[in-house]
Amino acid sequence: AEMRDHVHVDPNVITRANQWLANQQRKAGSWPIYASRVSGGGWYDADDDIGQLRSTAFVASAPTHDPDPKKYASPLEKAMDRIVERAPFVSSPNALAWAATAALDAKQPEVAAPILGRITSKLARDQDTAWVASTRRTWMGASSRWADIETTALTADALRRSGRGADV
Repeated sequence: AEMRDHVHVDPNVITRANQWLANQQRKAGSWPIYASRVSGGGWYDADDDIGQLRSTAFVASAPTHDPDPKKYASPLEKAMDRIVERAPFVSSPNALAWAATAALDAKQPEVAAPILGRITSKLARDQDTAWVASTRRTWMGASSRWADIETTALTADALRRSGRGADV
């Protein structure tokens, strides 16, 4: 849906995708994980809190871009409840940045604020530069310096959208 500014995206495709996603949601508000990369580790931890927070946050953002997002109020509410419940147990800055992004997409800055506060309290700094040091592989599979860049970009965008970018 975010590509609408650059190319034509059929609104019916977006709606069908969101309907499918809503039907895949678990009762607790999360979505199943089909790859270990979501959690930043091996198959053994694909369903851990990091993986669940990332997948829930990523998928929860989709209906906010639907032509009629109000149709998905219930799944989005369940997802946001899950994010609020699980975020305190996750230390991965990348997973937290996804959670803050989802909260902002859902127009819930009060959920994003404490999450962003946790991330920014642990910023790495070097003179005039600040970045987020990522502790695990990111959802996109980046590690070490590349994970730091991906996580910093995601966090910076969430801070900008929340109006807190100047605070950092």
